[in-house]
Amino acid sequence: MLGPTDEQGRFVRQLVEGSMPGRFFAKAIDVFVTSLVGGLVGLISGVTWTAAIGPVLFLFSDAIASPGKWLMRLEAVRLDGRPAGLFGSLSRNATLALPPLAAILMRSGSFETALQPATEGGIVGCMALVLLGVESITLLIAPLSRRWSDQFSGTRVVRR
Repeated sequence: MLGPTDEQGRFVRQLVEGSMPGRFFAKAIDVFVTSLVGGLVGLISGVTWTAAIGPVLFLFSDAIASPGKWLMRLEAVRLDGRPAGLFGSLSRNATLALPPLAAILMRSGSFETALQPATEGGIVGCMALVLLGVESITLLIAPLSRRWSDQFSGTRVVRR
């Protein structure tokens, strides 16, 4: 059976929602890759703030072909089906990338102190956990499995 066509008879791509396990696995791959890149750059350069390159890459991961989404054959698109673009990627990933970026900049790359609740890093760590929880819950209960940041940025994740 052939797919749907538009008024001129051209085939129209159907947007099929990405599966939740695929989305979680893709995000885990993205976090691993960007953390590895940021950590290696910080280690090689010897300058601790350069570890912030990882979260910055994570911010724009949907605009520059995220490795996790590529492996899981997923794509972040606007609600009309066009690619999410730079702003869409930034607004989709800000809630997950800004807390680690803030922790790196506040603590010069020391992740042990980010777990101490009485310090600024601990506050940032708690904020990251709350944001991750909100994102995960909205992914599970929202229509079209759209995270809170997807709803804010007007995007969704579909299978390619």
